Amino acid sequence: YVAGAAQDKLIAKNNSPITRALGIPGLKQEKSLNYSIGLAYMPSGNFSVTIDGYYVNVWDRIILTGAFEDDDPEIGDELMEQNVGAAQFFTNAVDTKTFGLDLIAQHTAALWKGKLKTTLAANINHMTLENVKTNDRLHGKEDIYFDKREKYFLLASAPASKVNFTMDYTVKKMGVNLRLIRFDEVVLIDWLGTEDVYDPRIVTDISISYRLGSYLNITTGAANVFNVQPSLQDTETESGGNWDPVQMGYNGAFYFLKCGIML
Repeated sequence: YVAGAAQDKLIAKNNSPITRALGIPGLKQEKSLNYSIGLAYMPSGNFSVTIDGYYVNVWDRIILTGAFEDDDPEIGDELMEQNVGAAQFFTNAVDTKTFGLDLIAQHTAALWKGKLKTTLAANINHMTLENVKTNDRLHGKEDIYFDKREKYFLLASAPASKVNFTMDYTVKKMGVNLRLIRFDEVVLIDWLGTEDVYDPRIVTDISISYRLGSYLNITTGAANVFNVQPSLQDTETESGGNWDPVQMGYNGAFYFLKCGIML
């Protein structure tokens, strides 16, 4: 409410009157070009390494714009005519290039009376943003059209790295699984325009399973057993809470008991 009058602050549909008034074009399909190359090496029957590199170029990527306000000297009148205080739009606005590398190393060994499988899996990413495209009405407003908050959200969708280290031990009817996951740093922009830095974190998952008879398997364990949480932020985050919805999640430890029937 502004001066007692209700105003919309909305994410406008692509075919809405306010979208058309500002000349936002209809959405079109994204296009991409992908290259990849992989190598596999198995020096022995119980050890293997695979490396996959990739390059992904995406044109006309669909993003959510920043918020255009009704006090804008060029387009504010159109917003006020629609009784809109601020509006955001989905549009094909940017091209991206992503270079990445996947590495998986796996080793299997006999241990005591069972078998131990050890796996290291790592992903490395680097994304760049190029060619922000506005229309004639919004030319010169690139910092709003694809603002800093939205840029950081898009870059956070491809973190610089993620590493999994897993040990899976089976002996007779029992199995034990231990997994360590390292999430790399993520930086987002809050509603005040300042950076929210989420430091790297290591999360530990553990589970124990046991097979009863030929068909029933029982598993108990915990995801994020040590209750690791993201770096604490203020309440100006996207979610309005102490954390943004970053890749590692923010719900802390989760304990479970599962029964599975194998047919």
